[in-house]
Amino acid sequence: GVVAFTGATVIDGTGAAPMTGATIVVSDGRIQAVGRNATVPAGAPRVDMSGKFITPGLINAHGHLQADMSKRTARERLTAQLRMYADYGITTVQVLGLPLEDVPDGIKLRDESRPGTAGSVDRARVLIAAASLRNLKTEQEARDWANKYADMKVDIVKMHITGSPMDMTPAVYGALIDEAPKRGLRAAAHMLYLKDAK
Repeated sequence: GVVAFTGATVIDGTGAAPMTGATIVVSDGRIQAVGRNATVPAGAPRVDMSGKFITPGLINAHGHLQADMSKRTARERLTAQLRMYADYGITTVQVLGLPLEDVPDGIKLRDESRPGTAGSVDRARVLIAAASLRNLKTEQEARDWANKYADMKVDIVKMHITGSPMDMTPAVYGALIDEAPKRGLRAAAHMLYLKDAK
């Protein structure tokens, strides 16, 4: 249905000044109108948001879900952490490195939160990278890992380059970067270079 949130201060994320006394009209989960003079359909419920601020949802482009080390199931641990992200206004988190044993549950949570799926989502949406790859030795090994992760249905392949003598060579991580998009994956890197440390 339709609902109107009235009297809010809206920060739209464009850099424009906050709009006070604004109304946001939402229909079937999508914003239809925003403004001081937004038309509210007859009979639509109104929610008074006076004194409250409304902003676009935030996206965490480099998050993790390993904080909960309890004995709860992976689904329970991951769900609780995604709810905490949502409590802080983060609507989507890109998880760059999930332990392999948690990946299947992470993928299920991702799929359940996609638009068009049944039910409502009471947590941040999630994009998944499995455990970060490091110290691979050959181009074929890099391609094999990219394909293994693609078969697991992750969104991203992450690698670590830290300045260690064990780091992948440019040819090896180049093969990983080359293979990932062939399987519909993006590539991300954790990079740390120590120059002339004394």
